[in-house]
Amino acid sequence: MPSPQPYAIFRHIRKLAAAQAPNPRSDMQLLQQFIADCDEDAFAALVRRHGAMVLGVSRSVLQHQQDAEDVLQATFLVLARKANSIRKHDSLGSWLHGVAFRLATKVKLQSRRQRSREEKRGEPASASSIDDLSLRELRAILHEEMSELTECYRSALLLCYWEGKTRDEAAGQVGMSPGEFKKCLERARKLLGSRLVRRGLVPSAAFFAMLFSESGLQAALSGSLIKTTSQAALAFAVGHRAGVSATVAVLAEGVIHTMNVTKWATAILAILITLGLGAGATLGGYFLLQGSPGEQVVLQPAVDGAQVGKAKAGDASDKDRIVGIWRIDKATENGRTVPDEIKAMLRFHFAKDGAFSLAIPEELEKGATKKGTYQLVGPGKIDLKFENKKNAEGIFKLEGKDRLTICMPREDGKRPAEFSADKDTFQVLFTLVRAKPGEEKPSAKEIAALKKNAPRDGPARQISVNNFKQIALAMHNYHDAVGNLPAHAIYSKDGKTALLSWRVAILPYIEQQDLYNQFKLDEPWDSKHNIKLVAKMPKIYQMPPPTKAKEGETYYQVFTGEGAVFNGSKKMKFTDIKDGTSNTIMIVEAKDPVVWTKPADLSLPKQADEKLPVGGRFKDGFNAAFCDGSVRFLPDTIEAAKLRAYITAAGGD
Repeated sequence: MPSPQPYAIFRHIRKLAAAQAPNPRSDMQLLQQFIADCDEDAFAALVRRHGAMVLGVSRSVLQHQQDAEDVLQATFLVLARKANSIRKHDSLGSWLHGVAFRLATKVKLQSRRQRSREEKRGEPASASSIDDLSLRELRAILHEEMSELTECYRSALLLCYWEGKTRDEAAGQVGMSPGEFKKCLERARKLLGSRLVRRGLVPSAAFFAMLFSESGLQAALSGSLIKTTSQAALAFAVGHRAGVSATVAVLAEGVIHTMNVTKWATAILAILITLGLGAGATLGGYFLLQGSPGEQVVLQPAVDGAQVGKAKAGDASDKDRIVGIWRIDKATENGRTVPDEIKAMLRFHFAKDGAFSLAIPEELEKGATKKGTYQLVGPGKIDLKFENKKNAEGIFKLEGKDRLTICMPREDGKRPAEFSADKDTFQVLFTLVRAKPGEEKPSAKEIAALKKNAPRDGPARQISVNNFKQIALAMHNYHDAVGNLPAHAIYSKDGKTALLSWRVAILPYIEQQDLYNQFKLDEPWDSKHNIKLVAKMPKIYQMPPPTKAKEGETYYQVFTGEGAVFNGSKKMKFTDIKDGTSNTIMIVEAKDPVVWTKPADLSLPKQADEKLPVGGRFKDGFNAAFCDGSVRFLPDTIEAAKLRAYITAAGGD
């Protein structure tokens, strides 16, 4: 047999050595190399660098090694497909942590359902095979609480505690000054520590070290697992499933779909904001159900003054040709193409008298139509305006009588200089075609396609859960600062008259100190002065669409009465909750709304079996925040007596 060529042997040795030695390139350099060259070695370096952490998160949430490894592979498959969306200064470890925790939680829920079905059939439940259960549970709590932190705080903790970077190294990676990063890390430790304390844990330095260390995981992340994960990711990135199990592929594609839906929710909201509708109107409200909008965009307006059209102002042909109903052929927002099932929903109607309307199908927003005006203000220039909204200044061009192109800036940008919605232009570009007879509204097939991909209660419930968590955290911070929970209301000096609600009392703890300072705390909620502040209700007191309430009304309420956590002017401490904070409800979604500043909530009835006025916002149940800060979804079918037991603080039940 001929011997291998020397250069091939040396190349193989260098490859083995590189696999064992720390890679000096940054995460972003490796990721860019993978994007540019489909470099499997670069991706393998990322798996080697972050795989132990991802597997650690998965093992903490799950009970089986194979499930944990499936989540590991699915997480890196998502990374391969979404690599282009990760920004320069993102912490890749933090991004992977979030994806891994989301996937592991999904697998855990699926496993619970499977076990429930097996138990009904009389099949024995499989045993745990990972870690000592108590340590696993502690780590699960750690990762759960970390997943609730913002990107900045989670990144700081992972970089310093998990990856062992110095503060200066970590600051450079996330694009902060050392001083800024120090404050971020200290705040992150404090926030995570307070969350763990509420879960009954005492977070010392040794405690953190124990939970963040994952002894044996690096060995468990074998070379073969790294290799198969990298190869599968390379194939998955270009749309193939070679070497990918069906379970892993379904997991990865599921979370990618969720990410894409959230992204397009942001894009559609941007389009509607551009048109002056705002986030809560018509289709914007509908798509808000898909997920929370992304981070705020800083506008970069185009330079005004370029030639945008040849028609003269007031050209009769343009005025005549633009009249009619138009549907979207193409729509691009800041470099992203809007999917067919989304753009199919909108219809633009330009009337001869200058009226403009945006129609939404009856099946989605009860036949909503937003009306405004339009004006051709110059050569190729168009202004759109809705009630009480600033002009949206755009440019347009007509091609024949059946094709119209409109370019608008997002939000408050200046009039575009050219027809472009490329990345970083922060513009929206519509190519419209005149609707033919029968196309004046979306077809049943188009509506069905959208509904097929549109989550219902789930995302809206999650928005409400996030609101609850912020309110519960504010309650805990209030308790830490004052020594007790707020009373049911802010009372008059004699302690007899309820003036303002507990929602006003905790304003400083939801970053609303300025609003709190505007209240006259010695006057009732409906005094001449305080009544003006009802319209300034913070967003975390607002239920997400499709729930609708009058301005300044909220469904987030507490139970008040003898035995409840809130009882008139009495102030309770967490130590007074003898039934346990994890067993006692703090806040619920009420059936009917109240004005948020009014000291009006739910009264605990005297009869134990009396049905309580909660829920009705979501199908099958309602959210409730417990005194330990957790939020749970309780079924509508819960017995009144059992729900009452959750509400009472020291009933021994």
